[in-house]
Amino acid sequence: MPVLVAYIFRRTPTGALAANEQLTGPLVTVLQRVFDLTEARIDRTSVSVGSGQQLQVGDLPDGAVREAIVNAVMHRDYRRTDRVTVEHSPTRLAVTSPGGFVTGVRTDNVLTTSSRTRNGGLAQAVRGLDFAETAGTGVDRMYAEMTRIGHQPPAYQADPESVTVTLRGGAPNASFTRFVATLPADEAEDADTLMVLLTLLTQRIIDARSVTPLLQKLREEPVAALGSAVTYRRRTADQLDRKVIALVKEAGTINSRMVRLMLDLDVPTTSRLLRDLVERGFLVRTSKATRGTAVTYGPGPKATSRRRPSHRPVDGPQHEEIDLD
Repeated sequence: MPVLVAYIFRRTPTGALAANEQLTGPLVTVLQRVFDLTEARIDRTSVSVGSGQQLQVGDLPDGAVREAIVNAVMHRDYRRTDRVTVEHSPTRLAVTSPGGFVTGVRTDNVLTTSSRTRNGGLAQAVRGLDFAETAGTGVDRMYAEMTRIGHQPPAYQADPESVTVTLRGGAPNASFTRFVATLPADEAEDADTLMVLLTLLTQRIIDARSVTPLLQKLREEPVAALGSAVTYRRRTADQLDRKVIALVKEAGTINSRMVRLMLDLDVPTTSRLLRDLVERGFLVRTSKATRGTAVTYGPGPKATSRRRPSHRPVDGPQHEEIDLD
């Protein structure tokens, strides 16, 4: 019976072999065995996140490890007789799968390109067996799991013969892990957000060329939370807008106090937000008052549009619309 996965463990990255298992049998059994072997050898650190809560954080995050292994098995070229190789040490995991990337995927676009596989039936089976919660977006999951505890994202090497993904771990950055734990769940699990935060944490000097792709991913809440510290006005039709429009559609009429309390904004930021939404046609004024909470707003003509928002500065052309239906 052919060997499907070779699992190798060293106590140091270049040390002598401490385990060398050549795994055969049904793929389901082999995958579970590899998971058990890696998880049993992952060191864990206790991180306090406040309010008496403790997180047990793996030096190599379980989710990233599982996705690296599942992706290697799911996307490999089964026309080749080579085995998937998992090389494990306490602070490093390298997984090599036979065959190059699927057409259209490269090392420089592996995070941003759409998910694709050469083994559609196998991918469907993997999803059905729930071996990976996000089998179709495993790269995003690996990036998020690594960066949420302050580690560098996965590193890829590829040629026509094989693809290797390397996870470099170690003890988590406790301060960074605590901060991420305070974020809303959707942000704490978003690879783009975490990459921005990690870049700002680890890069002493950045320039416009290197940081622009990351900064364009910043959402509205962090910008609003920085308040007057932000010297530019980059407003996009994004999460704050959607929340205000959802509120006015539900309540029928809103005022600045309702928005300020719902979004936890200061008065100047709330005023700018409402004025911007009126100018762009998402809100209309429904009272004759000109100042304070006596000014009320209703849904504007664009509030129920089916078009998706275009991300652009608030002072740019006024033609984006939001779909909330």
